[in-house]
Amino acid sequence: MKSIWDKISKYFSKQEFTDPGKMSGLLLLVLYGIRYSSGWKVVLHSTTGGKHCENSYHYKGLAADFHFKTPNGSLSFKEQVKFLQKYLVKMQFDNFAGLGATLNGCIVDST
Repeated sequence: MKSIWDKISKYFSKQEFTDPGKMSGLLLLVLYGIRYSSGWKVVLHSTTGGKHCENSYHYKGLAADFHFKTPNGSLSFKEQVKFLQKYLVKMQFDNFAGLGATLNGCIVDST
């Protein structure tokens, strides 16, 4: 049986995550689906590391901060957030994932 890392290796490597062993399988599949559906590279900023509030989902492997790398920056930040909102609803993740947006990128939490 393949591991989750084998399944998502086309778009992500363990080295992109602070502590790969802590990452939620559901969140990894959501990130994979976002990358696959959008066709844009997902550039991770923070997963289980970084500075977050004390009980942050990041430390539990349930959150990821990222932005899209679109061709020539062709997609505005607002359009990226809109795409994520539609994707989460379409895939019925809207009840399982939270979406946050900051000037540095997007945040997807799996709950």
